[in-house]
Amino acid sequence: MTCGRVSGKDDGFTLVEMLMVMAIAALLMALGVGAYRRYAKAAADEAEFGALDLLIRKARNTALLEGTGAYVLFESGGGEARARAWGYRLVGMWSFEDGRGSGAFGLNASIRGKAVIVPGRIGNCLDCTGGGYADTGRSEEFSGEDGMFLEACVMPQHTACDQTIIGKGNEYSLTMLRGGILAGRAGGARIEGTRFRLSPRTWYKVGFRFDERWMALIVDGAVIAWEKGTKVKPSGDTLTIGSPDSPFYGRIDEVRVFAVMAGEEWKADGGARLVHTAGAWSGIHFGPDGGLDSRCHASSIGVSLIKKGKKRSLTVETTGLVSVRPVEEAPPMPPEEKQASGVAGKGVGGAGGAGVAGGSSGTPGAKGPPKPPAGLPAQPGDKKLLSEEAEE
Repeated sequence: MTCGRVSGKDDGFTLVEMLMVMAIAALLMALGVGAYRRYAKAAADEAEFGALDLLIRKARNTALLEGTGAYVLFESGGGEARARAWGYRLVGMWSFEDGRGSGAFGLNASIRGKAVIVPGRIGNCLDCTGGGYADTGRSEEFSGEDGMFLEACVMPQHTACDQTIIGKGNEYSLTMLRGGILAGRAGGARIEGTRFRLSPRTWYKVGFRFDERWMALIVDGAVIAWEKGTKVKPSGDTLTIGSPDSPFYGRIDEVRVFAVMAGEEWKADGGARLVHTAGAWSGIHFGPDGGLDSRCHASSIGVSLIKKGKKRSLTVETTGLVSVRPVEEAPPMPPEEKQASGVAGKGVGGAGGAGVAGGSSGTPGAKGPPKPPAGLPAQPGDKKLLSEEAEE
């Protein structure tokens, strides 16, 4: 008897069996790769929206930490969606408490002409009634390339002529025109608050802010006028409180100068749309306390990223807190948004309503500033500025 294995026809695999196994393996690999790719794309979209969420939260944290406010501006169109954070940095402050022109960050002001230190709204102040002013010198921090926010407490003695409150040559200025009308200038762009007049011998806290998107005039915390913004070309001029050319006849106190800072930018592509309920401001503005700035927003704001049939949304409450909602199926694009979606920066947002980010006018493709938010007076479209009338 011979021990050993008897060879038979069942030994090994046939060629057909091996091909079948390889085909099944290839099919499983293809299904796995497809599922992985779908998972990777979904994860990438989630990460993309998460980056937008983080950008908004960072802006709020900046507003809280700096105590100067911050904002996030939206743009959408041409198959892309963008957002950018902006903040303010205090670069100059003068209160004249020590009887001189000592300022923050070692930037002291030289008092010129007949200006004197007298009791003011809070402690001491600068009295320019005799025709003097304060020169704060030259500093790169005062460059208005990205924008500025000028703020001061003022008490005019009379309103019979144009008077400069804060100015930096031909770069930018906050002035009071004849009749007590507050005005701001950034490069060649000007804005006037014709619906409010400063009265003699009365204290006001006035401000002028501008960046490449908006210009606004503020009196005692209320926005009295706003217009489309601009960029300015930095100059080597000195920043002055008052002016030798157009002195401020009155008292100036608590001067603060902020530089606008361009922050982190977020971008989504691949046919993405960014829809929001921020209204005409096309962005989220946070106040110094970290809540929504009530001058721009009367209620909470919804922001949605629509991409590949999915809608990812978040809500910014009036307190500034951000909450993310579950992913939804995206609704069909409204006809008016289809009409505007092919043009970058155009949209259909109205005051208090939803709109494509970057769009501010109620009519797609409309030029000029958008309709003002609720509670903000509409700006005249065809009326000349008083300063333009004076030049004529």
